[in-house]
This record gives sequence, C-alpha cells and structure tokens, in this order.
Amino acid sequence: MRYLILIHSQEGGWAQLDGAEQQRWMQAYTDYVTDLRQRDKLVESGQLGLSATGKQVSVAPDGKRSVVDGPFADTKEQIGGFFLIEAKTEAEAIDIAAACPGARHGRIELRQLFAR
Repeated sequence: MRYLILIHSQEGGWAQLDGAEQQRWMQAYTDYVTDLRQRDKLVESGQLGLSATGKQVSVAPDGKRSVVDGPFADTKEQIGGFFLIEAKTEAEAIDIAAACPGARHGRIELRQLFAR
C-alpha cells in the first residue's frame, strides 16, 4: 500500500533557526531519506514552495475558471513537503511517519493512496 506523508510546519520557523540548528535538521532529513531508500520504502519526496506562491483553482458548473492566490488556511502551519512511501500495513506507515523529522517540529498527516 502507498501512503502520503504530508509535513505541516510553520513556514517562518526555518529562518528563525541558527546555522547549526538548520544543519542538524537537514542531517535528520538526510538520514531519514537514506533509511527509507535502504529499506525500499521511499517512492518519491519533495519540498513545496511557500504557500504565498500557491494558487487555488476551481471551475464553476458553467465552466468559468477561477484562480486566486492562496491557500488562505486559518492555521499557523502550512504543508511544506511530502514523502510518498510503500508500507505493508497502516501500522508500518504510522511508524515510518513517526520517524519523520517533521513530526518533531510540526505535525504529520498520513493518508493512504487508493490503487487505481
């Protein structure tokens, strides 16, 4: 089964860290990715652009398209990155998500992907 790990964190938090702390977090993520690859659990991962660069796109029933800057969520945290993983069970996916460094500086949202 495939699961999507979404990392929710405060966008401005990174800039508030000193260089040594940034290096520590970067190493934690590097180690996490290395571990997932060695165990053949990582399908894909990525860091997202700042939420201010995002767009919300919708199409009305009449076909009129709407594109607005966004997102405008009423939260202090934004989705900053993701990992797409393979796991045999939900329990294994939870263990993998809990090991993500993002779980220590923000929140992790874990969602199962349905087979096509």
